[in-house]
Amino acid sequence: MCPRTADWVPGPHRVRDYLRARLAGRSQRQLGHNPAAAMMILALLAGVLLVGVTGWLQTTDAFFGTPWLEELHELLAYGVLGLVVVHVLAAVGESVHYRENLVAAMIHGRKRALGQDAAAGGKAPRLAASQVSRPVTRQE
Repeated sequence: MCPRTADWVPGPHRVRDYLRARLAGRSQRQLGHNPAAAMMILALLAGVLLVGVTGWLQTTDAFFGTPWLEELHELLAYGVLGLVVVHVLAAVGESVHYRENLVAAMIHGRKRALGQDAAAGGKAPRLAASQVSRPVTRQE
């Protein structure tokens, strides 16, 4: 696995620990994807890939009109739709829980720095250093 992927793809223990903490209300806000979101990304990517492959196979001479492949393709397509619904509900739930508009963050790529309170007196949120589009210089 490439180093950049290893940074955000969690192991099963991290996912389990995160979900336990989240269900108990003890999870910590994260600047990037949380372990459950990372697994959702992988599931959606795999699902879309499999829908595409099974759809393409149905156009080949070997599998054209094969009932089991049509059923598998349909099942996978509905599975991806189900994952999308779960993903949207989770994004809304996390936005409410952490008091942060995650849908907007998905569009513009900016989130509050870790440790900042959402109710910072109505001030514009500061960006984490990794979210700034120009180099950060040290001010003395």
